[in-house]
Amino acid sequence: MTTELPDDIEQLKQILASLQHDNQVLSSEVGSLNSVVKLLNSKNKALTSSLNITLEQLKLKKTNQKANLAYEKAARPYQNILNEKQPQLAHQ
Repeated sequence: MTTELPDDIEQLKQILASLQHDNQVLSSEVGSLNSVVKLLNSKNKALTSSLNITLEQLKLKKTNQKANLAYEKAARPYQNILNEKQPQLAHQ
């Protein structure tokens, strides 16, 4: 890509000034985007942490549910025995 540069020094100065301005604008936009990236990274870390905590709570809940089901299953035969003996205890 070749660009024809003007021979006039004043036109070259104007082109240079315009390019410097464009560079400042782009640098400012990059700075703003970097700030947004930092903010989003921070929010992402917070959400990831919250998600991990929620996941651990869910795992604990499932473990407790399984333990409760196992307890109920194991206690069922004994509960039947206790239910059969309760009327006898009431007559005493």
